[in-house]
Amino acid sequence: MADTNTDTKNIEPRYALFASFWALGTVIILILIKGFAYWKSDSAAMLATLTDSLTDAAISGGMLLALHYSLKPADKSHRHGHGKMEGIGALFQAACLTGAALFLIFESLQRFVAPQTVTDHILGISVGAI
Repeated sequence: MADTNTDTKNIEPRYALFASFWALGTVIILILIKGFAYWKSDSAAMLATLTDSLTDAAISGGMLLALHYSLKPADKSHRHGHGKMEGIGALFQAACLTGAALFLIFESLQRFVAPQTVTDHILGISVGAI
């Protein structure tokens, strides 16, 4: 009978690091596009999507560092390795999301009280489509 388990010997942790670098590069490009669109339009929706991308960048950077550290082998101080660093990375991720949410709540309430005119609608729609 053939072994039904996948061959886990071919899975390398460096693939996770590569994925983290790729995610970080992609989100930096999105930040530049969305930052320009927010600067031109002053749209709260564009601010929300820019904040989302900034949060993604912080999370991707934090997770990249956490993965890099967690892949270190066991040493004298950490007999079982550094794998728990991923849990600390998840805590950082939750803190980033909470901070972004609180910022957007504050900003949306401020714009509700003092509305602002949105300009360059087509730019905002185009960036949203991207």
